[in-house]
Amino acid sequence: MHQPLYKDPETEIYELPWTLLHALKDYRDFPLYLDDFKIKCNFNLTPVLIDQIQEYSEKKEKTKCMLLDCTLKQPDELTLHEKSFLAELIKILPEKLLSVIPHLKSEVINNSAEKFPTLDVQILYLLAWAGNKAKNAEAIKTLLQKGKNYTQADKYSLIQEIFNIIKEVIPTYKRLKDEGRISISTSAYYHPILPLLFNIESAKEAVPQIQLPTIKTDFSTDGKIQIDKAIKKFEDVFSQKLRFLWPPEGGVSEKVCSELNERKIKAIATDEEILFNSYAKEKSLIYKRWNFNGITILFRDRELSDLIGFVYQNWDAEHATADFLSKLKKIHDSVEWNPLVSVILDGENCWEYYPQNGDDFIKKLYSKIEKEKWIETITLDEIENIDVPEEKLPKIVAGSWVGGNFLKWIGSPEKNKYWEMLADAKLKKPDSKNYENLLVSQGSDWFWWQGEGNVPFVQKFDKLFRNNLKKFSENYL
Repeated sequence: MHQPLYKDPETEIYELPWTLLHALKDYRDFPLYLDDFKIKCNFNLTPVLIDQIQEYSEKKEKTKCMLLDCTLKQPDELTLHEKSFLAELIKILPEKLLSVIPHLKSEVINNSAEKFPTLDVQILYLLAWAGNKAKNAEAIKTLLQKGKNYTQADKYSLIQEIFNIIKEVIPTYKRLKDEGRISISTSAYYHPILPLLFNIESAKEAVPQIQLPTIKTDFSTDGKIQIDKAIKKFEDVFSQKLRFLWPPEGGVSEKVCSELNERKIKAIATDEEILFNSYAKEKSLIYKRWNFNGITILFRDRELSDLIGFVYQNWDAEHATADFLSKLKKIHDSVEWNPLVSVILDGENCWEYYPQNGDDFIKKLYSKIEKEKWIETITLDEIENIDVPEEKLPKIVAGSWVGGNFLKWIGSPEKNKYWEMLADAKLKKPDSKNYENLLVSQGSDWFWWQGEGNVPFVQKFDKLFRNNLKKFSENYL
């Protein structure tokens, strides 16, 4: 579970609403499924996401958030910029979410720019993001039944319920952790690509011909700070030692493993491609437990993970569940040991493309898994005590879970420009009082979208990157 810091450091306004919306739809709902089934899961919560959830929980309506501001206003009070912002959000609303609110779809189609958005649209947009468990809340259920002709009072009722849900997010994970139903891991604080911070040349290990930015700045100190801050945040929130870490974007290198091992991190996970690049291209090997210089490494099964992430959303739930279990059984029967199968995917981003936010699929999958005697789900806390062969990994070729390389974050002119800006700012202001903003600027998300074409809100991502760098370097830009 991850979102970058959407708060503009100049205005302290959350420019984009994805933390708020996924808190309503996913962050509390998905762990709650475990109350209904006897299976175990693992969740990764990034520190920068936890910070945002906590701020929304504590400040509530006082949180400076562009979507909240636009929603709380009467439609005729909205500026042209605010109307355009809401229109763009609705324009990119996934069809599966839009289809469950028919009146929202008709409002969008039938209203002219001068009348858009109406009060109904303001409320219906938020209702479209309500998760399956959230829809059981009395206020949300009542508004869904009403369907249209809402009042300003209805708006306040809905927003209050949203904050009630957000407030329950972190306690839900704590409870399930204490019950032994889940393990929780975290990532480096602002989700940077750690191998590139420790050594930008590591990008050449997977792609020798890559064109790297021309910089001489050393970001290794920042990499250590990002890890140490994450450890402290996790331990402050969950009152236990951090033992498991998901390197942002599965980005690993030998240096990263060394730094994590020094901090007594017991296990990490990344993509199967890293094992193939580092050792051997034999699929069955990913189902063992691997050790590199004292740290356990799990390698995700890309096919199974991506089927859930990108494919099964287009299948009926029964067919998808049967297909997943048949592939899992084939793995089980193909090796001479108990295979350890790691299914790892984005915790929030795929579900809005499933009917009913994946409710039918999740229920069928969990129900089938808990009934199969040959399947045992385990938490990360149990990883060291299971009967699975362990192998020593002699080396690691640096890479990520996207193609086994770092091309999503470096190598193109646009992405390289960001690295050059980071390096230049750090050289000029090494002792800035706003050092935190430099760390924010190192987040993976800003680099991901640059040079990728006409992406919605890419200008906002660029603005957030530049404004954090500007805050760090005191009018550098």
